[in-house]
Amino acid sequence: MAFLLGGYFQATTSATPSNGVEELERYLCDKAVSLSQSPFLWWKLNMDTYPRLAVLARKLTGVPATSVRSERVFSVAGATVT
Repeated sequence: MAFLLGGYFQATTSATPSNGVEELERYLCDKAVSLSQSPFLWWKLNMDTYPRLAVLARKLTGVPATSVRSERVFSVAGATVT
């Protein structure tokens, strides 16, 4: 578990200490978020329930899953060559 989560796994972020493995198991057993609900809002509402995972989610949720920037660079390069 420490390999996957690194320092987040070992960090204590709440007043009540909890085992990171138990926290992950509770999260995996929890009901999935609906597609109409914002994941940012869900993590904000559940950060007390999953303190370690909330820190990790805050770090990873904001990563854009797009290739727009690289596509623009290649489009400009292609237009320059032609």
